Amino acid sequence: VSISMPAASQGKQEPWPEPRPLGAGIPAFKAPEVIGKESADPQKTLGVVTLPEALRIALRNSPEIAAQAWEVRALEGRIRQAGLLPNPEVGAEVENFGGSEERQGFDSAEATLQISQLIELGGKRSKRTGVAQAEQTVAGWDYEAERLAVYAATGIAFFDVLTAQRLVDLRRRQADLAVRVVRTVRERLAAGRITALEETKARVAASGSRIALERAQRTLDASRSRLVAAWGGVPRSFERAEGLFENPLSPPPLDEILRKLSESPHVKRAEAEFELQRRTLSLERARQVPDVTVSAGIRSYANTDDNAFVAGVSIPIPVFGMNPGGVMEAERRLPQSHARNSATRVQLESRVKQAYSQLLASYAEIRSLTDEVLPGAQQAYDVAQTGYREGRFGFLDVLDAQRTLFEARASYVESLATYHRNRIDQESLIGHSLAELAQGNR
Repeated sequence: VSISMPAASQGKQEPWPEPRPLGAGIPAFKAPEVIGKESADPQKTLGVVTLPEALRIALRNSPEIAAQAWEVRALEGRIRQAGLLPNPEVGAEVENFGGSEERQGFDSAEATLQISQLIELGGKRSKRTGVAQAEQTVAGWDYEAERLAVYAATGIAFFDVLTAQRLVDLRRRQADLAVRVVRTVRERLAAGRITALEETKARVAASGSRIALERAQRTLDASRSRLVAAWGGVPRSFERAEGLFENPLSPPPLDEILRKLSESPHVKRAEAEFELQRRTLSLERARQVPDVTVSAGIRSYANTDDNAFVAGVSIPIPVFGMNPGGVMEAERRLPQSHARNSATRVQLESRVKQAYSQLLASYAEIRSLTDEVLPGAQQAYDVAQTGYREGRFGFLDVLDAQRTLFEARASYVESLATYHRNRIDQESLIGHSLAELAQGNR
């Protein structure tokens, strides 16, 4: 079933706010003007999924985005209704019938047919339309904020899958290495070059590596499920996620990020809310102006068969005031909205600074692991392994060097994951890519 929107909405510019630069090139769901015409995203099985593909699926199928998109469309009806004139009223009246004496029956009845029209004064209709338009603007920014929230949730879920995949690969290499070590130790035990205690320690280490691999695999399965959930519940399967994970860019200066706060959909929404309250106050004040009802009709006299025109006008008498409570409420909600606007900016700035601090910390940790820890751990493991084969080091030295190397590699992967989570979270707050800000700052 297709239900066409009112003709008054045709040809209008769509009510969506200009999208923030972050993810603007990836189409998100927008409710169509005709119900039932929205295009479905076909279900399919993916081989390798990339970040752009994951974002495209999520932004197209997110129920949260769809709900907010339909809210924006629904408010088009409120705008249309707010701009309509009051309907005229038709009335009929019969007098002087069914009485006594000469007023018996309908011989002396007087029948009047008239039409009345309420005339709104004080610009109520235009102000009412302005309030409805402001409500739609607020809903539009809610839509944009939801789009960025889904963008962030999907991006974080995607990088969680990348992280889990790398940890599974790492733990698998660790487990394979542990198995080879056990094989080597058993050969040395058979040759009588080591004790049975070292062979037992090697088997224990291999068992620990296998348990760590199983744990990493369960984490990967959970991460894959979260990514599919971020796609709006559309059943899909994929084999592997691939994307840029290493070599993170240095974060741009904090001042550059803070300058973009004014473009955040959260700030824009707070500003739109303040404008809505300002227009609401104007409407409530307009309602203090009395409206006029004019009427005109024709009256028929049964006893003489004469007709005559009648006309009238009525104005309410503001004995008990004209909308004093509505004006009072609107006047007090205006500073409330201003306070919320200020609170939004303060909270957003605090979140950005906190995320930026964590971003810097994870970036510094990545650099330290890349430049110092990983090369040193690899060198220590190589020396220990060579020395063990030559009989210069004990098996405990090899195990310790192996554990240190793989834990350093795991820390590196987890630091990268923390970096990407904080980067995406910060980008979703300001609506800009940090990579683009960093390049523009150079």
